[in-house]
Amino acid sequence: MLDDIEKQLAKAYKAGYEQSSIFGFHEWSNNGAMGYAIMAMEQLGYERVEIKRVIKGLYRVFDKTTIEQARNHYNTSDY
Repeated sequence: MLDDIEKQLAKAYKAGYEQSSIFGFHEWSNNGAMGYAIMAMEQLGYERVEIKRVIKGLYRVFDKTTIEQARNHYNTSDY
């Protein structure tokens, strides 16, 4: 389950980043990223309790990780 979630979060991050590149800006929004994650999980049929668990995890990651660290983690991951 977590592998699927991580893949969807990576896709959501990439989609948002690429879309912002098209418009020439790289504005980051934690709420926007969480929105992407929620939409991806809902589309995959995850239960509400699972989505809440992931969003809580995202809050912790956002508090401890810079955007650059997250970008580097994504760029070097298998996703």
